[in-house]
Amino acid sequence: MAVTTAELQARSRYIRDTLSPLVASTGGIALSRGTFASLLLLLTKLDDCSVDVDMLRVSRIDKALLDICSLGSRWPDALVDEAKRITEKWEIEFGKLGDIRAALWEKGGRMAGCWRGEVGEWRDMQLRTVKKKWIVDASNKEAARYYGPLNFEVGDWWIKSACAYRDGMLDDAESHISIGEQGAHAIVMARGVETEMETNSGTTRWRCTNNDVKLASNGRGVLALMGNMRTRTEVRVLRYWKLNSKLAPRAGLRFDGMYSIVAHGVKICKGITFFTFQLQRSANQPGMEKALTHPRSDEHDDWLDYMKYKEERKVAKRSSNSPSVLLLNAIKDMDGIYESSDIEDKENWEALKARLPRPSGRRGLRRWKREALSDL
Repeated sequence: MAVTTAELQARSRYIRDTLSPLVASTGGIALSRGTFASLLLLLTKLDDCSVDVDMLRVSRIDKALLDICSLGSRWPDALVDEAKRITEKWEIEFGKLGDIRAALWEKGGRMAGCWRGEVGEWRDMQLRTVKKKWIVDASNKEAARYYGPLNFEVGDWWIKSACAYRDGMLDDAESHISIGEQGAHAIVMARGVETEMETNSGTTRWRCTNNDVKLASNGRGVLALMGNMRTRTEVRVLRYWKLNSKLAPRAGLRFDGMYSIVAHGVKICKGITFFTFQLQRSANQPGMEKALTHPRSDEHDDWLDYMKYKEERKVAKRSSNSPSVLLLNAIKDMDGIYESSDIEDKENWEALKARLPRPSGRRGLRRWKREALSDL
């Protein structure tokens, strides 16, 4: 009995997003006889068929089985025992299931074609600054310069705004506002504070500053949203997980539909300019209930994998830039590898200082030298 990756992904979402909350609150009595029989049949298929690690990366069915057989689970004992037996078999074959991560940058992955790289800015034929920017292999930014929802559905979700730029939702990988002649095409509500005017009314108030919104170099910033009110043009609204709002997703970036700008205001307080926008959600589209179902469990797993990768990169960079590592690399780069006693030699030490970033102050230099040599 063969199973497909798409089928496993659908069943995994159903178990983790729908059944698990019900079982956690009411116990195994929440499962009907038909649901119990279908789950038992699924576990039987998984035990009989051949499953590879790539299917687990995409479908996340291993996460669903781990939820069923987790400590303190309220699932029926028959399902718990079967799920535990299958996960133990998979761990013998693939290793620890918790270490299996999504192939984010491979073809079809959520981060495919999106890279964080260093781009230099040149002035007067000289390299002045080096900034980290998103580099997207191929984008559909021309399509993003049209108004309306395009071919996107409410609830479409991405890990980063650069992925939305790749797919044609935004016209720039760095800025949070896509600007057109009649106002903004799309806006990413990444930061600031959003409150609902009335419960379930579709009207919200967003308060932000210029520092809360990344702008393109030639953009007019949040002032472009005022043009939407004048021209009565709807704008695509995306909410980011860092937005202070109960409508914000718990991870990543989500398309929440079309909105109209019905009011705006500007206030300057202690030298900071605050912008306030009142947004009214359009009626001829699916409700926010559909959008709030995202990110789904597997989408959240992909976001967690990206955050783990990001944290590992930071740790590796900090360790590689530590004084002891820099000093050891500098010693190895010289003509000979000197012993710690030889480093006290003035000529050798001067050569090392020329190659390494020097801390400020005499005390800082002595402390940095002592800490570096202590690890050699």
